[in-house]
Amino acid sequence: MDEAQFRKWLKQTCASADPDKAFDDIKRTGRIDFSDNAGRKYNVVYASVHELFVVQWYDRQ
Repeated sequence: MDEAQFRKWLKQTCASADPDKAFDDIKRTGRIDFSDNAGRKYNVVYASVHELFVVQWYDRQ
């Protein structure tokens, strides 16, 4: 997904997350991890070559 889609997805998925901080962190480090209120864990990787965000998620168990 592109930056606009990522910001929209983050707002919908984790209302308490700050999209600006998350975007800055992922651009700086290349990845972020967070959990939503339902207990799903997300790993987000930024593919700078394509300027896309790749999201993986799984239920914490």
